[in-house]
Amino acid sequence: MRAAPPRFLQPVLAVLIACSAAAVCGCNSSNAYMQNRMGTANYRRGQHAAARQQFRLAVLDNPHNADYRHNLAAAAHKQGDWTAAERVYRDALNVDPGHQPSYHGLAKLMRGQGRHAEAVNMLETWKGYEPYSAKPYIELAWLQRETGDIAGAERSLRQALRTQPRHPVATAHLGQVYQDTGQWNRATAMYRHSIANHWDQRELHSRLATLPRMQRGRPRMMAYPGAAGQPVVAGRQFPYPVTVQSPTPTYAPIYAAAPTAPAQTAAPSPPTLDADPAHTTAPAPPHPVPLPPEG
Repeated sequence: MRAAPPRFLQPVLAVLIACSAAAVCGCNSSNAYMQNRMGTANYRRGQHAAARQQFRLAVLDNPHNADYRHNLAAAAHKQGDWTAAERVYRDALNVDPGHQPSYHGLAKLMRGQGRHAEAVNMLETWKGYEPYSAKPYIELAWLQRETGDIAGAERSLRQALRTQPRHPVATAHLGQVYQDTGQWNRATAMYRHSIANHWDQRELHSRLATLPRMQRGRPRMMAYPGAAGQPVVAGRQFPYPVTVQSPTPTYAPIYAAAPTAPAQTAAPSPPTLDADPAHTTAPAPPHPVPLPPEG
């Protein structure tokens, strides 16, 4: 039997190569998804060494996913390997320059090392890159609130709401600022506004239920802090910044598609819950997969 001429083999070979490449990419993406899921489970159990290894495999299988890189950095951060954590957080930002969880994790790491000014500068630079996004203002407000600058946090959150007036995370954080400073009616209004724009926020529903009891049991504070970021109550300063036991997450629950082949160019990642707990790329709606916040 006579062999087929080369010109007829070339299209067939091209199709076979393309199919093989797609199969390999899809297989790698699925492997990455499963490794990330297992890593997340171990992270939640406090098994950070195992989680780190699984996140590393997820990154190897899908290097274009900023979530996986963030999770690897978060596990290294938990282990106290701050040098590796910072490098991988920055890698995630190279993959997705607007990846909010990685900005949050990196700012938290810098703050833990006493590099507050560097963290502020990083977030201010991000704000310059994305002036019409609420995300950098939310992260800057989080950092300001963590260091006792309550007035600065309020200003940043108001700016976030000027850029995106219905942003549920910005309104929730502004409600927390008002709650921390004893402005109960304003806190209630902000929490309700946030829930109206994003209903599935169990933490805010819980706060709305407990605010009346908190209002009866705590003194009223002024809207702005005293010297050195310390709140003022009845004309005197508190010796410590007032905070709540369960901080509001800096970003919303994830609604992500099922795993697919890695893209050649990175697209902005969907919003996720809190940046410290590792998170997964979840199957498609109807239900998000939120993780417990750690602040």
